[in-house]
Amino acid sequence: MRAPKTQTEPPIRKDVAELKSARNVLYMLVDDMRPDLQPYAQTFMYTPNLKALAATALTFSRAYCNIAVCSPSRMSFLTGRYPATTKVGSI
Repeated sequence: MRAPKTQTEPPIRKDVAELKSARNVLYMLVDDMRPDLQPYAQTFMYTPNLKALAATALTFSRAYCNIAVCSPSRMSFLTGRYPATTKVGSI
């Protein structure tokens, strides 16, 4: 027995002007990455692509975490909830 065919709606077409005014967001989350890169004025690491990206983007110079363990801290950042609430890496 086959499931009945469902009629799919065509994709919504956005106005070209609306698409051009939209902002692009690149979200990069890296565990245990120290700011020993060229965008943070360090010269001993050669990171030309990150340097070029940071030149045209917003770069944060301070970072804080709720807990010093990767998984609970990452989950807290993604959900906006404390590690004790999400029960990830129970403390």
